[in-house]
Amino acid sequence: MKKILILNVLVFGALFFMNFNNVPESKMNPQNDKYEVPEDIQAIIDKSCKGCHVTDSKNMKGKAKLNWDKMKNVYKTPKVIGKLMDIEETVKENKMPPKKFLSKYPDKNLSTKNKEKLQKWAKDMATKLAE
Repeated sequence: MKKILILNVLVFGALFFMNFNNVPESKMNPQNDKYEVPEDIQAIIDKSCKGCHVTDSKNMKGKAKLNWDKMKNVYKTPKVIGKLMDIEETVKENKMPPKKFLSKYPDKNLSTKNKEKLQKWAKDMATKLAE
């Protein structure tokens, strides 16, 4: 009886530790090669989005909804596509940046031109990743 119990513990332990293997990020996130942010889009994101939507932000709700730091190497392709579609819709509906935030920081507002560029990029990138 003890031998069977010990054998079961060993097998379970081996299976448990096999889950902690190191898989290269490029194999975990196949969108790495396709996902790209042009400089003009990155400038828009840096100016109007990254204050709340990055890992070291104090805005817990903002970074929980979208974390730009995780878009390329952490989120898997379906999640990135979903986030990009959310970005397009949210910007289209003028929900981001929020009005309360803009009342304190009006310089972070997105111009019509920048909204259109960000929407187009998000839609095009989601389509590219879905291929």
